[in-house]
Amino acid sequence: MLLICPDCHDWEFHPRDRFCGGCGRSYIQVKATVGNALHYKERPIAAVAVELRNTGRIPTGGGKVRVVTEGGRELWAEQLPSDALAMQGDVWKGSWKPRAGTNPTVAELRFQPTNAGQELVLATLGFGLTRAVVGLEEDGIVLDMLTISSMEDMSVKVPLRLLKGQVGRLRGIVLVDDNQGAGTTILADDQNQEPLILRPNRLTYFDLPLTAELWSRIMATPAGVNVTLRISLDEQEQPTRLSLRLSVRTVASIEVKVLERWRLQVDRPGLAFIGVANVGGQSGRIMSLTMALRAPAPLGGAEVTGCLEFRANLPEQGLALVAGERRHVALTLPVLSSTPVEYQGTLTAVLADGLPPVQQLVVVSVRPAQVLDGNVAIDFGTTETAMAIRRRDAGLEPAILRLEEEGEFLPTVIAYTVDANGSLRTLIGRQARMPEATADQRTLIIEGLKWRLTEASEVVRPDGTVCHMLEVAADYLRAVRQRAEERIEIGAGIREVYITVPSRFSPSQVTALLEAFRLAGMSVRMLSINRQPTLVSESWPPACLALPIQSLSALSKRALRDDIPLAGVSKGRFGLVTFDMGGGSTDVSAFLVSIENLASINSREVFTDGSNDISGNIISRLLTQALMPSLRMAMMQRGILEINVPIHPPWDPSPGGYIDRLGGDNGRNLAKMVWALQANPALAAPLDLDNLESEANQPLIEQMAASVISNTRLPPVELRDRSGNLHQFAWGEGGVSLNITAFLHSFVSGPVAVARRLVQDAANALAANGEREANYIIMTGRGSMFALMGPLLDAQVKRLWQTEQPRFRMDDGMLKPITSLGALFLARSLNNAPGIRFSSGLSTWFGFQGDLDPDTGHPQFIVLCQGLPKTVVVASLPLSWDDEFRLILGISMFESGELAASSFRPDFELDIVLADISGPPRFVRVEPSTGRDLTISIVRAKDAQMAATSGGILFSTTLSLLPAGYQPPPEGAAHEGRGP
Repeated sequence: MLLICPDCHDWEFHPRDRFCGGCGRSYIQVKATVGNALHYKERPIAAVAVELRNTGRIPTGGGKVRVVTEGGRELWAEQLPSDALAMQGDVWKGSWKPRAGTNPTVAELRFQPTNAGQELVLATLGFGLTRAVVGLEEDGIVLDMLTISSMEDMSVKVPLRLLKGQVGRLRGIVLVDDNQGAGTTILADDQNQEPLILRPNRLTYFDLPLTAELWSRIMATPAGVNVTLRISLDEQEQPTRLSLRLSVRTVASIEVKVLERWRLQVDRPGLAFIGVANVGGQSGRIMSLTMALRAPAPLGGAEVTGCLEFRANLPEQGLALVAGERRHVALTLPVLSSTPVEYQGTLTAVLADGLPPVQQLVVVSVRPAQVLDGNVAIDFGTTETAMAIRRRDAGLEPAILRLEEEGEFLPTVIAYTVDANGSLRTLIGRQARMPEATADQRTLIIEGLKWRLTEASEVVRPDGTVCHMLEVAADYLRAVRQRAEERIEIGAGIREVYITVPSRFSPSQVTALLEAFRLAGMSVRMLSINRQPTLVSESWPPACLALPIQSLSALSKRALRDDIPLAGVSKGRFGLVTFDMGGGSTDVSAFLVSIENLASINSREVFTDGSNDISGNIISRLLTQALMPSLRMAMMQRGILEINVPIHPPWDPSPGGYIDRLGGDNGRNLAKMVWALQANPALAAPLDLDNLESEANQPLIEQMAASVISNTRLPPVELRDRSGNLHQFAWGEGGVSLNITAFLHSFVSGPVAVARRLVQDAANALAANGEREANYIIMTGRGSMFALMGPLLDAQVKRLWQTEQPRFRMDDGMLKPITSLGALFLARSLNNAPGIRFSSGLSTWFGFQGDLDPDTGHPQFIVLCQGLPKTVVVASLPLSWDDEFRLILGISMFESGELAASSFRPDFELDIVLADISGPPRFVRVEPSTGRDLTISIVRAKDAQMAATSGGILFSTTLSLLPAGYQPPPEGAAHEGRGP
């Protein structure tokens, strides 16, 4: 029999096996239709209907149909009659009911024609398996002439892989451009259309069409364009969202970016951070980065000659930059001159692969030491510190000052160590974890400085000197100031700064913070609000961005992901709620904004609260706990002893003040995955936190788990053991995975119960804001990147406001800078625009707890004054108090009335015993002294006026706002101390 092969079109004579000798494919064409073949665990296994149809021109003469597992085990078989499928169009129907208790498996439907040499695989089936989870084989595709399947339709083939579960029927694919937000249907969800089948251990390709606009953006963006694929699978209600980066190969192009003019102080070294970037499509490499300063022109009568050359410290193999990558390289300049002088020079980057060098002209001005002509704001954070600066002579908008080579922000970490000469050295930031800082067991590393300012315990440095935590914080801040002064674009002394203060800080903490800055050689500037000096609250800068103030418009556009409508109105009364969720603490505030016109804006804080129990670090810690079981299992399967792979994440305090260098490196590598996971949109679901085990939550939790596993863009974890071997653990099936259920239980009801505290604070803030003409919510801080934050807030909004309200989040690049940058904008706006007011009547009422309210059970608040007393203040004691009582002084958010759990912040507790309680009424009298002490007296007098000046003293004591045992140096004393 002479037949033509329908696949390779080769003519062969095959009288019996009916298979092509060229390509091996069958001449016989049979199509199978299978019903009820895909079954999940929760469903009973029903009968499977099989229909075979001869779609070719060749009779089969019967045959055998069977279901065989991938391992070769036969589950079912049936012999077809000899005349079955004899003619084109003939149909054979059969039915098979799997046995009860059939193990979950993937199987193939095969057909063996009579007198044929091999079986035909007609379909892939799944039985008793979990739901399918689909993922991308690659999270990035580089386009070139080889990967573009058609220049006419501009499409590229994208591989999908089944990551977990049964066979998946692919019903629909929608491409969403992350930049435009618009969706393009690639594969329609059409029941009449033949679906694509995802089979285990096989890739399934589909053509991804590229619009002309998207193609143009890819060509113009070497780093690549992010798009999202919404994959719809059969039997699944919610599509799976997969992120894909599309880029194009172009020639590497290295850019060097520095300021044209730098400043340096006489007899002081300088530190410059040089920005380098690869704006091309291929990887590039910088082999050397050199600055040559030529003989300068005379300045101030000084003559300096010669030529100086400085080289950046790059790796021996050069600094590699992938497409779109931007880095900063630190260049240290020694003392250049003892007299004022100006150097002109050239910055040269020598490139590999025969690319021409890149050059830029620079000017370095060496000038006498002077005080900075401008403003500085410092966000002294729990985990990181940011500094914003604005020079008046430069006429520039405020900008973040880079204090570290890696990243703009300085970790709030200090290390004390002793050098070879026995002298004490202070290291801060990442230097505090460098090998030379930790090789000596006498190295002491301290973190969490901000919230430990008022600790009374003493700290013993490695050289034997003793200090308090307040002085440790001062050492850190002093080193920050000195590092900033050495930046060659500043080249001046920093003496005055704006600072930001957490809403939750007590009077003692505020006083200790001001003392630490004073010891560091910096005086704290305050805003002038209603002619009163006021510190900037950390929750104010995010709120000020929403105000229609001209000086804030540029920052608002850069900082916020969306435009806030409030910034465009000219008149009205609005509510605003801010959630500043940082790495170590959270500030929540509600504001009432009244706008008469653009020259008269009044933003008043009507609620504020804060907590250390809600933070990005705590969420990171909970995620790590849910990741570690799978990571331990992966190590055990490879025979790696866990004890030989230390892991110390950056959010965990250093044990015993000493950190293992290897553990720190491994911890930061693990943190990259945790932070990416924290922002994963798959972790956003409107869960019912009060009923986590409810049936309604289970599909959402299951979908969260499936979506997290399918996110292939999560970076792998690279860990190194003590022998120096590098181990890589991939994300997803068979690698590191997240125990969603364990994480949610810890997040909702564990020892920290982050969710419950967050929901309570949100409810308080939203209720305080009430119904206004419009209400808006702004989320800032690293913790706000946690995807589940949004649904939690949305649920509270719907419950309290009964409406959908816009929620805005800071751009990732502005999460940390906004507090310090906003403080400078706020200072300039409020100090220069009398009609613009930003005020708070909260966190300022100083008083004590009174009797319990019989209706609510909450204590009453007895007001002494607004803010800490500046003069003598008195208040009468409750008549019910006898000769022994506890006086709890603190700050309340309300002027009077009952105290909610979060509305009172106790600062001092006094156990008082009175010898004689007879006679006239008793009063509490508070007298301030030296700005750091309060004298508390219980006096007997006829009235409050007499109690303020005289009266019999029944009890008296002096309370210090500074830590117990700390002795502040006299005013005006030098506080330069030790340098870094």
